[in-house]
Amino acid sequence: MLTKILSAGKTRAALSTLLLSSTALIQPALAQNAQDPMVLEGIVIEGKSLPVIINTELNRTDIAPAADVGDFLRGIPGVDAVRMSGHGLDPVIRGQQQDQLNVISDGAFMYGGCPSRMDPPASLTSIDSYDSVTIEKGFQSVRHGPGGTGGTIILERKRPALDDQKPYQVKFGIGGNSNDSAYTSNLDAAYKLGEGYVKVSGTKSHAANYSDGSGKKVRSAFNQWSSGLELGWTPNARTELTLGYEYDNTTDVLFAGAGMDSPDATTGVIRLKFKKDVEGSTVKTFRFNAYDTRVDHLMDNYSLRTVGAMYMKTPSTSDTQGFKVEGDLKVSGLPVLLGLDYKGLDRTAIRYRGTNTTNVDTTQAYIWPGVESREIGLFGETTYAFDDTSSVKFGLRYDNVNVTAGKTNIVADIAAMGADRSANQLYSMYYGYEFSDVTEHNISGLMRFEQKYSKDTSSYMTLSRSVRTADTTERTIAADNMTATNRIIGNARLNPEKHYQIDVGMNTNLGGFDVSASAYYDRVNDYIFRDVARGQSEILLNDTAVVFRNIDANLMGFDLSANRTFANKISMVSSLTFTRGENSDTNGALAQIPPLKMTMDVSYPTKGWLLGVRGNAAMKQTRVDDDTATGSGRDVGKTAGYVTADFYAANSLTDNLDLGFGVTNMFDTTYASHLNKGNSFDATETQVNEPGRAFYIRLTGMF
Repeated sequence: MLTKILSAGKTRAALSTLLLSSTALIQPALAQNAQDPMVLEGIVIEGKSLPVIINTELNRTDIAPAADVGDFLRGIPGVDAVRMSGHGLDPVIRGQQQDQLNVISDGAFMYGGCPSRMDPPASLTSIDSYDSVTIEKGFQSVRHGPGGTGGTIILERKRPALDDQKPYQVKFGIGGNSNDSAYTSNLDAAYKLGEGYVKVSGTKSHAANYSDGSGKKVRSAFNQWSSGLELGWTPNARTELTLGYEYDNTTDVLFAGAGMDSPDATTGVIRLKFKKDVEGSTVKTFRFNAYDTRVDHLMDNYSLRTVGAMYMKTPSTSDTQGFKVEGDLKVSGLPVLLGLDYKGLDRTAIRYRGTNTTNVDTTQAYIWPGVESREIGLFGETTYAFDDTSSVKFGLRYDNVNVTAGKTNIVADIAAMGADRSANQLYSMYYGYEFSDVTEHNISGLMRFEQKYSKDTSSYMTLSRSVRTADTTERTIAADNMTATNRIIGNARLNPEKHYQIDVGMNTNLGGFDVSASAYYDRVNDYIFRDVARGQSEILLNDTAVVFRNIDANLMGFDLSANRTFANKISMVSSLTFTRGENSDTNGALAQIPPLKMTMDVSYPTKGWLLGVRGNAAMKQTRVDDDTATGSGRDVGKTAGYVTADFYAANSLTDNLDLGFGVTNMFDTTYASHLNKGNSFDATETQVNEPGRAFYIRLTGMF
């Protein structure tokens, strides 16, 4: 496998253009827009795609085993992540995060059960259970559900390749990391049954607390295991039907960046998928998928740490049901994609207090007061080809949003603290109104021009409008506290964010280097801003509690990558990524924007091995919003720049067995990402140091 790829020069060039992380040279061959079941007619670029669409396999031996999807994605230029622990890293793309990104897990939307985002969607199921991930930076399609203004992350599993000559397929992987004594293992086995198949899978991962570059232990331990069962039916080459169930359990997760830990969390997912290729003159393909996701999460401040004056716990649930119907049509010679999707999300989180472990049953706050949201969308896309070298793509989407909250009038029992308040009373204190049912009609769309100039050179320009409704926390959180600065209060009357983006990019060859570049400008009307109460015109109190309000903002930036393989077989891949965020209302910095980042990878194939050194660097971030007297204070402060280096070696021992090992952060640098996160327990922003030096080994196989 690996040795064949090492000799594929065209593959190396294509991978660099896709802006993969600097180790992409040894990736299995990637397909353009592999997640798209229909390739719309128009421009076709050999081995290349838009520089803002990245597809890569997950089970790679050239990098250390990742704790979760967010941990893996940080190695891709233009993608960052917020760290609170060794698990639950929250992805950031183009300065946007949380529900500004869509995360689709094998066709299903799922949302974490923790108001502090200990369990973001990318961490709810094991990374080792997926085969590939596609990252779309910015708003590139209307077919991935509502929102996704900052981008979309699509996790996928492949259908097993089975036939009568080989009716079985077995995949496995094991790996370990020295810093936190971590280990990972996964097994996936499928067997052909008549016109169908059965597949079972299981994963297990564990990590202790890691040490940063100074040798200081960081609260980051976790355990995670998952299992899955899938039944498939493929009576012919044009029909596919699958039904699957997946269960995941994450336990004993320690958080350095929160006032609580998570002793237990479970996720259960049912998926149904159907695809039919139709031999009709108008309808070409029909697809349907449905899902039901149930998340139960528990966080507390006493099971896994020394408790303070008060015992606190927050059990929560987050249940998502949805479906999508799509059809590929041919209308007057044009390929047309039409679809309808639905997503329902129900969330409840109640915080309790007590004086010891046996009486933590007094309600302290209805953090998520029984919130139910319903979103139904209609969408369509088409591409018109002017000729063999140029095309234009159009997409349009309408979303109807309805939100209710059934527990906003229930009074929390906190009399011993001197107050009895419901969520509605809390909203009224800060905004002057109670929660009322929400209805929105949101329209998004895009138009993209693509032009091919030569075999190596192409460009695109996208104009788009994308709309994101306020999420459960922004709209309804009611985290009460005796101390005002530790309160977090949602705003029921937030307007949805409207993003007006222009996105341009080019692939070309300059002086022997394959170069890929993209740049964007995003004007955001009604940006949903996590702020503090300072008696602003729409805020009634001046007590620095966390509140939410609309502002105008600007986001802009660029991604640049260059790749070359020299005559001596040494290959080099480099990238440069920059994002700038601006609060237009104050002309100041927007909080939580990563600094200028760079990567450089130099690799050399020899005697079946690929040896490489990877450098990662970030500039100092000085544009911050760290003062609650004038802004949100969401940034801990200015963050120092850093440089780290990794070494890796990878080899295909056989056609079916790959081995990799290496060392990360070779020089044991002490550093932290600029990104940090507050939590619903005390609203404190905390920056967590990254791991120090670690040795890893990884073995994967398929039979």
